[in-house]
Amino acid sequence: LGQDLRAELPPPCPIWFSGVLRYRNISDLFRDGKKKSVLGGMEAGGLDHEINEANEKAMLQQLTLVSNEKHRFKLPIKHATISNVLKVAFEEDDTSRREIRFDCSSKTLEHIIAYMNKCEGKETVKIASPLKNNSGKELKEIWFRICGQEHGWHADFMWNIAKNRKELAKLTKAADQYEITGLLLLCVSIYATFLKFCPLDDIDRILDPKITDGNLLPHREDLKGTDFREQHNQQKNSTTDVSDDSKREK
Repeated sequence: LGQDLRAELPPPCPIWFSGVLRYRNISDLFRDGKKKSVLGGMEAGGLDHEINEANEKAMLQQLTLVSNEKHRFKLPIKHATISNVLKVAFEEDDTSRREIRFDCSSKTLEHIIAYMNKCEGKETVKIASPLKNNSGKELKEIWFRICGQEHGWHADFMWNIAKNRKELAKLTKAADQYEITGLLLLCVSIYATFLKFCPLDDIDRILDPKITDGNLLPHREDLKGTDFREQHNQQKNSTTDVSDDSKREK
């Protein structure tokens, strides 16, 4: 620790080390709590400033995401860091910034990239819980009220995707797998909206995976006219009667 730092520096000396040269040994350097002056200061173009500039340039570089069908989509790395999985990959390995395969279909990946480009690397979606219906009559109106005026784009984005129930399920899985928090929140919330605010008669078909355009399909023949609460009570009473008969036999 007592060695002269000047003797340890090979020429040429980097510009950002000019602040360090004012100290004869490491002990003196760390006794001075002014980190900005040690590294030349961010205002003066010190090390921190150079690193930040390098990171900003790296974040603006293009990343290629590849779908299962091997279709390639490009977007800025900064936008992709909204995924916690990708963010960790970038921090641990710079080579991962070139091309990454996503375990999803091209259509699902298109939705993910659209969301990433809209958010630009920052999650802004906030949905209050529990979900409440503020005088909305139609499911779409209720959904838009839940998202709020400030998230109109997100509400419309999710509503159009959710018209195809299978695609909604695929997007939910991908958002969970790649830890895209805001997108996963939207997926879960629109599921909850369907189940909580749809008419009771539609509860058995609101999430039918065969729905592709948002229009509910006809009731299944085996469920027509079924009152689920009445059916549940009948099953409960039947179980109780069987139990009583067994006791009598004993």
